[in-house]
Amino acid sequence: FFSLDVMRLRSTVLKMIGSCLLAVVVVLAIVDWKLRASGLGWNYINWSIIARYTSEFDWHPDVSFTNRCGDAVLDFPKQPLHVDPYDGSHVLLLSYPRSGNHLLRTVVECLVQTPTYGYAQETHSLLLPRTMTHEEAVHSATPQRPYLRKLHHIFFEPEGWNDYEYGVILLLRDPIEAVLSESKNTPYFFRHISRELGFIVTNSLYYLSKPKHKRLVLYMEDFETKRMETLLQLQSMFGNTVVTDQQVRMCHDDYDRLLDLGRGNLQRKAAASQDAHHYRHATFGETPLDPVAVPAPVAALWDRYTGYTHCSSPHD
Repeated sequence: FFSLDVMRLRSTVLKMIGSCLLAVVVVLAIVDWKLRASGLGWNYINWSIIARYTSEFDWHPDVSFTNRCGDAVLDFPKQPLHVDPYDGSHVLLLSYPRSGNHLLRTVVECLVQTPTYGYAQETHSLLLPRTMTHEEAVHSATPQRPYLRKLHHIFFEPEGWNDYEYGVILLLRDPIEAVLSESKNTPYFFRHISRELGFIVTNSLYYLSKPKHKRLVLYMEDFETKRMETLLQLQSMFGNTVVTDQQVRMCHDDYDRLLDLGRGNLQRKAAASQDAHHYRHATFGETPLDPVAVPAPVAALWDRYTGYTHCSSPHD
């Protein structure tokens, strides 16, 4: 009888261990599926940050931005003085992650009838297929067929930086909403919010350093709510000889397809959103966001978004 009891106990223990292992495998499989569905991998997980924010599965975003005034604002790289003067042949599409860059690129390609270029590892095309490499395109660019280069951080100097002066189209979205939308189906603290805000400030300062005829600022939400106005702003940037009135009308008539195409190329879009831009709207619960101090010119660019104030203004 003693031997039989031991065998039964052993069988029970083995079944319990087997059940626990099966449960672990199932949980890991679910987490892996969630990561893959969001375009992420296990190496994206910062376990120390998860430990800070996990409390009975109640996760909260870190909105404790550092002060972005004075010495905290990093300088941006300057182009050499000997570069060829700007003639519209080289234009930066300057944005930041989750700000709507694919939408901008798709609309620009329709208007200019020239493919845009992203980073070297981005092999997919948007509206128009690319037939040249980055280096070939940058040196063969003309005002009629400009080199249009996506860039998230101005510190990553694009091709031809030492040879050609670049114009800039700056795309803005509420930076807090843009950063938090990175989460999709995963916790929204994978991206370092304070670090990203620093890049956004630097991009904005670079934009403001350009003469007005060499720059254009657009807002992501206007691509849906102010369609024709956005198209006309881009036409003004490139000129009527490059973007004709007829081309503006054609792109306006085809605008819904352009938006769908721009959204479809987002690699990690939020599938649960029905909004036009397919991004999840950022929420902060019942606690209001403290004002974030940024340089005064940058605050003027962001004045449509709540939660920002310029460095010289008094605030709590």
